[in-house]
Amino acid sequence: MVSRFAPLMPPGGSVLSLSYIASQRVIPGYGGGMSSAKAQLESDTRTLAWEAGRKYGIRVNTISAGPLKSRAASAIGAGPGGKTFIERAIDYSTNNAPLTLPLYAEEGLVLW
Repeated sequence: MVSRFAPLMPPGGSVLSLSYIASQRVIPGYGGGMSSAKAQLESDTRTLAWEAGRKYGIRVNTISAGPLKSRAASAIGAGPGGKTFIERAIDYSTNNAPLTLPLYAEEGLVLW
């Protein structure tokens, strides 16, 4: 996608992808190849950041915004207490993160 859209973007533009902590840490139940896919995404981001930055003058970054109760995340089975993995992750984040507001996909993302 970067190769197609970068020529249309103004210098200083940005490409953003979303990762997850499972790219770097073991998350029990988070399988199906997603952890390795996210690790590859982060690796590709480093390469694309250098290449697209030099060729098109744009930035390429990956962020891990926190737990999002997506359909895929909700499919990870229930554990102790009957909560799904993502419900437990959201509870943990709410109790320990500096910003405790829940994350919703509909809110989108704005970067300045």
